[in-house]
Amino acid sequence: MRAKTLVSMRSAALRAMLAAALAVLAACSSAPAEQRLRETIDAMELAAIERRPGDFMESVASDFIGDGSLDRAAMHNLLRAQLMRNQ
Repeated sequence: MRAKTLVSMRSAALRAMLAAALAVLAACSSAPAEQRLRETIDAMELAAIERRPGDFMESVASDFIGDGSLDRAAMHNLLRAQLMRNQ
């Protein structure tokens, strides 16, 4: 049961991160949309790999709302918990 919950949380986190990356498009205006999205996702991925949750969250909109009750603060907390758990 616990493993199922963990998988569900990871799945929700990944969906939320993708949604956050898509939300960033609204803030960009100079490059084509697809290029901006790819650059933003790459930067967010690098920040996660390098264990920099603050840098990752810079690309997440302040009014972000994910699945269920996952808001920006909850997503930040989830990301930090994932990084701490996978040290």
